[in-house]
Parts: sequence; structure tokens; C-alpha cells
Amino acid sequence: MKITFEEMDKLFKKNSKYYKKINNNDIIATRWNCGAGGEFITGLFIDRNYHADMSNRPIGQQLKNNQYYSNNTSFEGRLYKYNTTANYSTIQDILHLNISEEMIKKHDNLLYKTFNSAEDKFFSLHHDGFIISKFYLKNSEKIKIIDIDISYDLNYYIDILCMAKTGTQVYDAYLNINQSEIFVPRRHRLMDRKQHQYIFNVIDEMHQTINISKSTVMFGVLSQIINWLILHENPPLFYNNKIQFFEAVKTNLTNLLNNDTGSDIMDLKTIWKDQLYTVSYKDLFFNQDITIIKDLINFYESTKEPNYYKTQIKKYHTENLKLVNEVKKELPTTIKNIEKEIQK
Repeated sequence: MKITFEEMDKLFKKNSKYYKKINNNDIIATRWNCGAGGEFITGLFIDRNYHADMSNRPIGQQLKNNQYYSNNTSFEGRLYKYNTTANYSTIQDILHLNISEEMIKKHDNLLYKTFNSAEDKFFSLHHDGFIISKFYLKNSEKIKIIDIDISYDLNYYIDILCMAKTGTQVYDAYLNINQSEIFVPRRHRLMDRKQHQYIFNVIDEMHQTINISKSTVMFGVLSQIINWLILHENPPLFYNNKIQFFEAVKTNLTNLLNNDTGSDIMDLKTIWKDQLYTVSYKDLFFNQDITIIKDLINFYESTKEPNYYKTQIKKYHTENLKLVNEVKKELPTTIKNIEKEIQK
């Protein structure tokens, strides 16, 4: 059960050995919802290529293999990088602020290392759990939060991008579960091996049954929906009843088709107050607003001219539009094919 910020403060003050003991300098944290390009913006403006193996690929291919969890900047990535004590469920509790006294005592060192990292001063995050930094950083007022704000009319667009981009990573992670962690994010390696294999098998069966090729964007969308259903819904349903499972997948796809989606956005204004710099997703990506770009250059201490970043953002946005349009085009056919399986 989630608790208030004030209640969390009391819990950490009572149970953490490191309560406000990290004497931090300036920190820039980019806050974004999955699909909203926060990792792209962070990597672009700090002039680093975290994924050298993708640097020579067309930007469209990079988008479909987009790494959302770089250990170098991601709050979630750093949690997994320094983790030696927590299981997958506990990490998710931290990310979603399901905090307890026992959890703080057991994973105090993990949280301390995560926020005390000397790698650099940049974080990217799309979970509320970064609020915990306020209980470890002595100078939390030195944190600047760049919040990529999604207007209501773009929730649908962002949800499609999230699923299309991250779904293939989910599949590849399960496919390569016995391989080096280069291929398997730490968050997946913490999960139960049987659960890994089961999710992989279900994704494979679903794709084969309705004839979805891995080269299509719908492969990613379906993979992410299946993964989410198995992890967050009632597992016995999916182990025992194929028809009900197909119905659940169909419902999620239909909601996507009917634009019945939305994202929870943390009330950052209350928690971070004057530290928040809100960026309109529409202005930054659709319009490549030069004023916002210049502000980001200043925040990230970027080294290139504004027009360079404007050009890169425009390329990224153009490929995003293609990706979303492709999903929207394929959705009706995919739903019909699932309906046929249900009626057999």
C-alpha cells in the first residue's frame, strides 16, 4: 500500500542509516513516461552514445530496439546495477513507492549506492520511486527535474510508442535468458526462470497462432501486452484457460484501437516545487521548439549548436510517427485474427 510523502519521510528517518547523508552536488533528472523519449533526450543532450552497437544503424531500427534502461543514467538501471539483496518484486515496489519499514532496513545499502553513484550527475526516470532520493541526498534542493509533460490528447500516441519499442526487448530478454547480461537486462534476470520460460512460450504461441512476424511493430505491441498481463493479472488464468487469455489480449488491443488508454503522472509540482522544469512533449518533439532546446543545452551542459539537436529530434519524431501509424494500421487485422482463434 502506498503511503504519503510525509509518512515515507518518517519511515526513512527512523530506519535508514544514511538518512540525508549523501553530500551531493547538482543533479539533473529527466522525468518521462514510457514512450515519451526521456532516454533519447538524456543521451542526446549529454552527447553520449550509450549503445555503440547501434550507432551505425538507421534511426528507425534504433527506435525499434530502443534501450529504455541504460545503467548509466536510468534510476531503474542503477537500482539493478547495484542490487545484491532485492528480488524483482521488491525492485518494483521501490520504483512504485510501495515502501515499508522492513524494506528500508533490508535494502538501505542498495538505495544508498544508487543515489551515491559517482558516475555522473544525470538521471533519467519514468517511475515515481526517484522521490526516495530526498531521503538520502543532503542537498536535494540541488536536483533539477526536467519533466516531459504529456497532454491528454497524446496519451494514446505515447502508449503505442511505449509498447512498440519495449515489446521486442521483452521477447529478446526471455529468448536470451541463459546468455550474458549484455543481452538480458538485470530486471529480467531477477525473475523466476520458469516464469521467464512460460512468458516466452506464450508470446511465441500467440505470435505463431495469429501469424505475426517479429519484423513487424505489432510483434512488440503484443509481446508487451502479454508480458504485462502475465506479470500483473491473475497467473492461473493464463496457465489454464487459453480462450480467456486471448480475450484479455483482445481487450487490451481493442482499448488501444479505441484510444481508451492513459498514463498516471505523479504530482511533481507538490514534491519538487521550484526544482521542476516542465517541457511540453508536443512543443519539443512535434515542433522542435528552439527555446526549449536552448534551455536543455544549458541544463545538460551540451556542446553542440542548437540546430544539431533540433535536427536529431526531428529525425526521431519522424520515425516515431511512422511507428505509430504502422501500429494503428495493423491493429484492426490483428484483433480480427485473435477473434477467429477465440471462435474456433
